[in-house]
Amino acid sequence: MKQHKNINGWLGLIVVVSLVGLILHQAVLARPASFQQSTVASPKKLKIVSSLSVYGEMAQAIVGKYGEVVNIVGPHNGDPHDFEPTLQTAKTYAQADLIISNGGGYDEWAHNLSAAHAKTPQIEVSHLVSYQEGDNEHFWYRPQIAQVVTAALVEQLSRQDEQHQAYYQRRAQNYLATLAPLQQMRDDIKSQLAGKMILTTEPVYDNALAGWSVHIGDQEFAQAVEAGNDPSPQAIEQWNRALEKKRVSLVIENTQTTNRITQQAVKKARQAGVPVVGVTESQPAEKNYYQWQMDILQAIKTGLEA
Repeated sequence: MKQHKNINGWLGLIVVVSLVGLILHQAVLARPASFQQSTVASPKKLKIVSSLSVYGEMAQAIVGKYGEVVNIVGPHNGDPHDFEPTLQTAKTYAQADLIISNGGGYDEWAHNLSAAHAKTPQIEVSHLVSYQEGDNEHFWYRPQIAQVVTAALVEQLSRQDEQHQAYYQRRAQNYLATLAPLQQMRDDIKSQLAGKMILTTEPVYDNALAGWSVHIGDQEFAQAVEAGNDPSPQAIEQWNRALEKKRVSLVIENTQTTNRITQQAVKKARQAGVPVVGVTESQPAEKNYYQWQMDILQAIKTGLEA
C-alpha cells in the first residue's frame, strides 16, 4: 500500500511538471513579436578610433547608430604634442574597425600605432590634403576640411557597411549643412582683412589665414615658439617694430601654449590697440566643431570692427 502511494505521488509530480512545461511553452509562443525580437542580438557596431576629437566628431556625425567613436586626444587630456600613449591606447587601436589620424608628423604616436595594424582600414588626413613636407599640419583649420574628411568617411564606411551607404551619405549632407554659416562668415571677414598684416604667436591658425590674402608678419617668432624655442632678439624686435609702426591689424594667440615671451608680445599688442584673438589646437570640451570655429571667426570680426 505504501508502495502504491509512492507511485501515485510520482505520477502526480510528473503531471505537474508536464503542465508547467506546457504552460511555459504556450507563453513563449504567445509573446508579442516585439518582445521576441528584443532578444535577438543587435548588429555589431563599427568601432572607429580617431587620434583627435575634431575628426572623431565628424565620424560620429556620419556613422550615427551604426558605430561608436573613441577619441584618443581631446579637450580633457592636454596638448596633442605632449600625448603619451599607454597600453590601453594600444589595446584600443587593436580593436578598431577604422582608424583616423591627422598625419603630417603632428600625431606621430598615432602613426606608429596605426602602422602596427596595417590591415585595419585607415584615413590619414594628411593624405587627403596632399600634404608636403613643410606644410602647416593643423589641417582642421582649413576652410574645406570638413568636406574633405566627410567625403572620405562616407566612402570608407560605405565600403565596410554597404547596406547603409544611403544612411551615411544623408548624415554627411546634414552635418555639412550645419557648418554652412562658417563659410559665409569667412567671406565677410575676407573683405576686411585682404592685404593687411597679421602677427601670430604660433602658426596654429595659418591654414585659415591663407584663404584671406593676408600678410603673416614675423613668422620667425611663431616658428620658434612652435618648436619650443625662445624667439631670437631680432624676431622679438621685429614683432615690436611692426606694432609701433601701426602695421598690424590683428594678432592671433595660441592660448593653449604660452610662455613669458608670448605673454609679453601679446601685452605689447594690446597696448598698441591691436585686437588679439585666442585660438587653441584642441577642440574645447564644451563646444562642437561649428561652435569652436564660429567663436573664433566672430572674435576676429568683432576685433576688426572695434
